Amino acid sequence: MVWAERALLGLFAIFAAIAWTYIITEPRRKKQAGALLWNLGVPSEHKIMLVTGTILLILAIVPTTNFFYLSALGDEKIAYYFYMAISYWSTVIYFFWAGLSKLEIRENGIYFRFGLVEWKEIALYKWQGNKGNTLTVWMKQRIPFCSKRSWQIPLDHKETMDRILSQYLSKTFRLKNARYKNDMMAEITDTDNFDKSDK
Repeated sequence: MVWAERALLGLFAIFAAIAWTYIITEPRRKKQAGALLWNLGVPSEHKIMLVTGTILLILAIVPTTNFFYLSALGDEKIAYYFYMAISYWSTVIYFFWAGLSKLEIRENGIYFRFGLVEWKEIALYKWQGNKGNTLTVWMKQRIPFCSKRSWQIPLDHKETMDRILSQYLSKTFRLKNARYKNDMMAEITDTDNFDKSDK
C-alpha cells in the first residue's frame, strides 16, 4: 500500500474504533445515567444519521466487492480492501445505531446518542422553534461550539417535559445560578433576534 492508502485506512480505523467504543459502552453509560423515567423515542433530527448510514451502506459495497474479487485472484491488495471493508461496515453500523437511538429522561439527566447531559450541568432551558417544541438547554461549562444542546420534542409531551425539568431544576438551583442565567439570556435574545431577521 502507498502512503496515501495507509493514511486513509488509518483514519477509517480510528473512526471505527471510536464508533465501536460508543456502541459497546452504551449499557454502562445508561446505567450511570440512572433509572429510566421517560422514553421520548427517536428524535426527528436523527433522520440525517439514517440517511448518512444508507449512503455509507451503498458505498461499503465497493470495497466489500473488491475484497471478494481480489481474494479469488490472490491479489496483494487484498489486505487493504479487507480493512477498508471492515472500516466502512463499522461506520455504517454506527450511523444506524446513532440514528435509531432514543432520547430518554433518566434519573441523572437527559440521555441522548452522544451521552448524558446531567441536571447539574444545565444552567437554563428554553423552548424554541416555529412550533415552540424545540427544547434547548444551555450548559454551565461553556466549551466552544458545545455550550448548548437542542432536541425536538413532540408537542403533546411538552407540558410533561416542563414538569420534569421544573422538578429537577429546582428553585434553589435556579436562584443559585441567577447570575449565569442573566448572562445567557442576553445570548438567547441575540439568537431570537437573528431568527426573526431571517423571516
